[in-house]
Amino acid sequence: VNYSYNTAAITSEIKEHEDTVQELQLKIDLIENDLEQLRKKFPSIEEKVFGEESSDQVFSEDEPSIEIISKLQAPVLRSLLWNFLELHYTLEVSQRHHCS
Repeated sequence: VNYSYNTAAITSEIKEHEDTVQELQLKIDLIENDLEQLRKKFPSIEEKVFGEESSDQVFSEDEPSIEIISKLQAPVLRSLLWNFLELHYTLEVSQRHHCS
């Protein structure tokens, strides 16, 4: 058994995953910056969307999914958000191509 090949392959794969995580972190940081700029530009929007003026909540605070999400750490939440946004964008672009 050639352990040096396995070690090199594993090390290479770990490096690739680290690079991917760093790229995602950069994208998330850029999104966070954009969100902050939007909050500064339109301060009342967040209050209207998430404030008391909005009577219909999408999720109940007692839902199991909310409880699970609340226990996740920030990097995991950012990754989930990024994946969600990326999927939504892909679906939106795909839908526009099918409609035109």
